[in-house]
Amino acid sequence: MQFLYHRVPSNMHGTVLYPLNELRDVAPVIAARQAAKYNDRPMLMRRRVPILDCLWNDVLHLSPVHPSIIKRELLAAGGSPPPRAWRCFVIDPNGLDRARTTVFLATRTRYAGDAFPLEEFVSFDPVNLERYAVFPPTMREYFAEEVTAGRRPLLYTSIPHILYRGSIDTEGLTIVDA
Repeated sequence: MQFLYHRVPSNMHGTVLYPLNELRDVAPVIAARQAAKYNDRPMLMRRRVPILDCLWNDVLHLSPVHPSIIKRELLAAGGSPPPRAWRCFVIDPNGLDRARTTVFLATRTRYAGDAFPLEEFVSFDPVNLERYAVFPPTMREYFAEEVTAGRRPLLYTSIPHILYRGSIDTEGLTIVDA
């Protein structure tokens, strides 16, 4: 069975993962710290997820690629993995409401403008997750380019994202350390 992964936040408030915009109401200080990761990419905060009719910060971002694969690829490119990035919740995709979930294909490492192309989004079906669980060659190239330039690469840039418009209770979920 294919699973989904979400990094365990170092400053998690309670046992529930919230999308950033919901987190602002629950734990504003933590939300402000999480929002800081978008300081150099403010356009993402304005981008819409068309299939779910919401903003990028209204969804949880889940990875179909096991964190150990991402870590291995980053190390192979000469990168230094952030220590806490590899501790992830393991999420059963069958527990997600399909009507509140979509796949962002993320076929590029960079997107221009205020909107993602509609063709980058497809319907979510857990039976199709295996095809998204492969580390994309574009990501390997991106890691190498960023490391060579002395920059810290983003870890999920062109990895398909499973976007879930809701919160997830992590009570009882398995945690993996890659």
